[in-house]
Amino acid sequence: MPPAKTEEVEKYLRGLVGAVPGSEAGAVVTPDGLMIAHVLPGHVDEELVAGTSAALVSVAERIGKELDRGDFELAMVRGSRGVMLATSAGPEAVLILLTTRDVKLGLAFLELRRIVGKIAEIV
Repeated sequence: MPPAKTEEVEKYLRGLVGAVPGSEAGAVVTPDGLMIAHVLPGHVDEELVAGTSAALVSVAERIGKELDRGDFELAMVRGSRGVMLATSAGPEAVLILLTTRDVKLGLAFLELRRIVGKIAEIV
């Protein structure tokens, strides 16, 4: 992806992380696990985020189909130290948000829905 488009996606990611209190990081990855853009702390392995996020979405899509739950919209993993949200941002991208456990999920869902279309247009 051209650097100007990567910077534009990163701008939206910074806005997302800033708009949701408790957000720690964000990323946009391809469905096959390649990093497109991110705002991740230096200690976070971006390849690990991209690969595991793509795997999570792949499994969630399959579960949705196999259990007749419809098309994939959002996956959430909540652990003892935080939450990971993953949602589709068009056919070529997955949007990831990493947060603390006490994040306001309703606000996070709203902000994710607000920017997925913009990211899908860029990617």
